[in-house]
Amino acid sequence: MPHKALCLLILALQVTLTACGPEKPVIQTVVEVRNVYPVVPSNFLNCSPEPVPGVILTDVALAQFTEAVRVAGEDCRARLSSVRQTVAGWPK
Repeated sequence: MPHKALCLLILALQVTLTACGPEKPVIQTVVEVRNVYPVVPSNFLNCSPEPVPGVILTDVALAQFTEAVRVAGEDCRARLSSVRQTVAGWPK
């Protein structure tokens, strides 16, 4: 009988130690989705100012004003194109 009691004591001790032992950690995967958008450079958001006609008395003055308007318009179109390309690369 003492042998049987000793076996039961060892079995009870083993169950107790197993129940009190550290639990295995539960590993959880946390999925975080974050869209990061590039910043549009500030120089793309400002166009050259529209030229003021001033006094146009000659054909040369008219041609210079017309060229200044054309250059300002091209500057704005180029900057808008840069913004369009930057935004097109953003994740959808």
